Amino acid sequence: MQKPRSLVDDILIRRLKQVDNLSNVIFEAMNLPKEQHKIWVVSNMRQLTVMCEDSILATQIRMQQEAILDYFRKKNNLKFDELRIKLVAPERVFKPRANKATKHMPSITASKTIAAIADGIDDEELRESLLRLTGKKRQD
Repeated sequence: MQKPRSLVDDILIRRLKQVDNLSNVIFEAMNLPKEQHKIWVVSNMRQLTVMCEDSILATQIRMQQEAILDYFRKKNNLKFDELRIKLVAPERVFKPRANKATKHMPSITASKTIAAIADGIDDEELRESLLRLTGKKRQD
């Protein structure tokens, strides 16, 4: 008798291979390069669900859905009654947030210009404010 864990792994691997094979058939049917598009295809009973990130590609699939279903019938002898298209959110690459202190700092050139202006100002409070804006300390 097999261990339950190995049965789950076998079922999962078989299901992932099925998703991959169905996705390949969509790529073939639409003559799409696999490197440029992300498509996931899941079958449930007599319904085929295609998930993609690109709204333009989703529209193209919708317009060609009858041809795709015919391709499935001819190529794999699979008959699906319905093709559903779902648009999924694309993967996001998160950028680290800037530190609040450095977030509003001016560029180096702007900082030098503001410091030069501050040197020519007689009002002490205004000069200190401008120097704080540039990130420099007051020089006596």
